[in-house]
Amino acid sequence: MFIDLVATIAAGFLGAGVALILGNILGSRWPRWALPAMMAAAMFGYVLYSEYSWYDRTVASLPESIVVLEAPETRSPLRPWTYIWPLRPRMIAVDPEAAMTHADKPGYRMAQLYFLARHGHRAAVAVVVDCETRRRAELVDGVELADDGSIVGGEWRAIADEDRIGEVLCD
Repeated sequence: MFIDLVATIAAGFLGAGVALILGNILGSRWPRWALPAMMAAAMFGYVLYSEYSWYDRTVASLPESIVVLEAPETRSPLRPWTYIWPLRPRMIAVDPEAAMTHADKPGYRMAQLYFLARHGHRAAVAVVVDCETRRRAELVDGVELADDGSIVGGEWRAIADEDRIGEVLCD
């Protein structure tokens, strides 16, 4: 976040520099508001670039084995342009190559789900997917997978049709 602040300020100075250079090249006197307007436009442009390119830049920086399961688009009344061009400020990913198969239950696949957000913490959650019955369980808050394959302290949830985790880990 600090890097974004520094880059935004640098973009403002760049905008001011462009305004001053254009003023010298054109040889005309600009109105007093032109310099701050150019600074604001450059800063706003950088912030928009940074917000809208975060998803693509983050996906490009992930290892090739990582698969993005979900990256919901968001809209906000505080950013009315997002109703036309929605943002993708978060995503859920998994590494199917790092997934393990349970020794006693060959239909169980265990993997880490990675939760990535533009402005927030990154988290990893262990998940068990039962490929035969298309259900899953997250191993959080004391939930464990027993040696016999049962879930202790939690419960199985059916994998929704739009949830790609079953497709990615089981197929």
